[in-house]
Amino acid sequence: MLGQIGLPVTTVGIALALLRLASLGSVGLAAMADRLGRRRPLLAVAVLGFGLTSLAALSPGFWWYVALVALARPCLAALNAVAGLVAAEESRSVDRAGAIALITAA
Repeated sequence: MLGQIGLPVTTVGIALALLRLASLGSVGLAAMADRLGRRRPLLAVAVLGFGLTSLAALSPGFWWYVALVALARPCLAALNAVAGLVAAEESRSVDRAGAIALITAA
């Protein structure tokens, strides 16, 4: 498969490591939900994450793509965490397990 994209395995490995490392930024973004409330940070990380991912689709080269996805990754990871939290907080206790399962499956 790597032969099809025309990049050395080392280059792809470095890019994947950078993307994994970028996920650490989600901790700070998710913590904003405790300080600012749930709605504003949830909407902000959703718009920013989806916008950066859309720009990555139009990237002119591999490293542009990696950079844009690395910027989007913390936003989308924080979105996932805060969405699960909102599902748990806003659902009735009877429906809570189903709501969390639905968010997790999505």
